[in-house]
Amino acid sequence: MIEGTKSEQVEQLAKTYPDVFKNYADRIRNDAAERAEQFVQGRIAEEQTALKNVEAEYTNFKNSNQVVDSAAEVQVRLNLVSDSEQRLTEARAAYGAAVAASEQSRRDLSSIPEVRDQINDQSNELVLIENRQQLNNLQISRDQLLEIYLPSSKPVKELDRQIATKRQFITELEKSLRPNIKINNPQYDIAKRAYSDSLVNRDAASSRLQAIEQQNSALKQRLNSLANLTAVQREIERKIALHSQSIQSMNELLDRVRLRNNSIKSSTVTLTRAVNAQQSQPNWLINMTVATLIGLALAVAFALLRDSSQDRVNTREEAFLLTGLSPLANIPERSRSKHPIITNPQNNAAFESYRVLRSNIAVYARESNIRSLVVTSTLRKEGKSVVASNLAIACVLNGQRTILIDANMRHPSLHTMFGSADKPGLGDLLLGTATVNDVMQATTVEGLYVVTAGTIPANATEVIGSPRMQEIINLLSQEADMLIIDAPHVAGLADAPSLASVTDAAILIAQVGKASKAEFKEATGILKASSPNLLGVAFNRVSAKQAHLTKN
Repeated sequence: MIEGTKSEQVEQLAKTYPDVFKNYADRIRNDAAERAEQFVQGRIAEEQTALKNVEAEYTNFKNSNQVVDSAAEVQVRLNLVSDSEQRLTEARAAYGAAVAASEQSRRDLSSIPEVRDQINDQSNELVLIENRQQLNNLQISRDQLLEIYLPSSKPVKELDRQIATKRQFITELEKSLRPNIKINNPQYDIAKRAYSDSLVNRDAASSRLQAIEQQNSALKQRLNSLANLTAVQREIERKIALHSQSIQSMNELLDRVRLRNNSIKSSTVTLTRAVNAQQSQPNWLINMTVATLIGLALAVAFALLRDSSQDRVNTREEAFLLTGLSPLANIPERSRSKHPIITNPQNNAAFESYRVLRSNIAVYARESNIRSLVVTSTLRKEGKSVVASNLAIACVLNGQRTILIDANMRHPSLHTMFGSADKPGLGDLLLGTATVNDVMQATTVEGLYVVTAGTIPANATEVIGSPRMQEIINLLSQEADMLIIDAPHVAGLADAPSLASVTDAAILIAQVGKASKAEFKEATGILKASSPNLLGVAFNRVSAKQAHLTKN
C-alpha cells in the first residue's frame, strides 16, 4: 500500500513502480518451490527404500523361524500348553494310582502261601476223630468205675475189652489214611496274575507320563522362543507401519507442494489507482449481533457443563444410594509434588486413612478368609495404583507379609513408583519363562514385595482370565499373608472382572466427580457379579476436611 497526502504523487509513483522487483521475487519463489518439491521426492525415495529393506527382513524372519504370525501361534501354543498341563496332571494321578495298586497287589501276594495241604479221605478222617473221642469217653468211664469196683471186676474188664477194641480200630483206621501232600494254591496264582497285571499297568502309566512330560517340555520351549519372536515381529511390523505412514504423509505433502507451486503468483501487484486513507467508524449493529451470539453460545456451554456435573457421582451419599456399598475410607488428596508412596507413615496424618481402609478390610477378613484382594476403579486415573501401594504398606505395618502385584498390563506403573526392575514379572509367570522366586522383588519396606507387570503377553486379556492366573494366585498366596493386586479399571475392559473372579475379595476406588452415575453403577454391578466379596468403595482425593485430617 502506498500512502501520500497528494493523490497526484501517489498515482505517479504507482505508474513508475519498476517491474524488475516483481520478476526477481517471482524467480526466487519459483526456485524455492522447486527445491522443496525435489526435497520431498528425495525423502519419499529414501522411505520407499527403507520400507523395501524392512519388508525383506520381515520375509526372511518368517521363513527362517517358520512362523506366519507369532502372536497367533503364541495363543495356539498357550492353549496346547494348558491342555498338556491338564493331561500331565491326569497322567501323574494315573501313575500314582497304578503304583498304589501294584503295591497293594504285592502285599496281597505276600500274604498268600504258594502251596497248601491237601487232605485225602476226608470222610475217614472224620470217622477217626469221632472214634478218638469215643475212646476218650471210655477211658473216663473206666476211671469212674475204678472208684467203685476193683480192676478185676466184670464191669471194669468189659470196659477194658471195649477200650482195646477201639484202640485197635483206630490204629487200623490211621494206617488206612494216606499222609497229607502239598499242592499249588490257586489263590496264590490269582494274586500273582493280578500283581503282574498291576506292574504292566504301572509301567504303561510311567511311559505315558514320561511322553507327556517330554511333549509338555517341548511345547514350553517353543512357547518361550515364540515370546522372543513375538517381540521381534512386533518391532519389524512397527517399522513397516512407521515407514508406510511416513510415505503416505510425504505423498500428501508433495501434493500440497505441487498445488502451491501451480498457484504461485507474483507477490507484488501494480497499483492502478491509489486513494487517500480515510478514517472508519465501528458498526454498532454488527457488533451487538456478534456479542449476542457469543453470549448465547456461552450460556448453552454453561448449561451443558452444569448438566454433565449433575450426572456424575459428586458425593459419597450418592454412591451409597446408587450401589448400597459401604464407604471403606476417605483418602485425602496430596500434592502432586510429593511422592505418591508415603515413606513416613508414622508421622503422616494422611496415612491414617489407609489404616482405616486396612482395618475395615480386616473386619471382613475375620468373617471370611481373605488373603487376596483386587484394587480397581471405574475409570482411569482415579488413583487406584497409589491406593494399592499405600494399602500394602499399611498391611505390612500390621505385621502381614504382603505381596503387591501389578496386573495392569495396559498401563503398568508399580515398577516406577518403587524403583524396581520392570522384568521379570507377572507376564513372565503367565508365559512360563520365570518362577515365583524370580519375580518377587524386595522393597525398602521390610516385609513388602513387588511383582511388576513384566513382559506383556500379546494376548494379555486372555491369559489373565486363564486357569494359569488362578495357579499363580495360589502359588503367591503360599509366600505371603496378603496379596494386593493392582488391576486395570472396569469400564470397557474385561481384565478386572477376570481377576476379581479368581481372588478372595475386591474393592472399588472412586474419585468424587470423576465417573458418571451410569458408569459407576455399571462398574459395581460387574464387580458384584464377578467377585465373591465386593467389600465396598474407598473414596480417593477428597478434601482434608472431608477426610477429617488433624495435624500431629
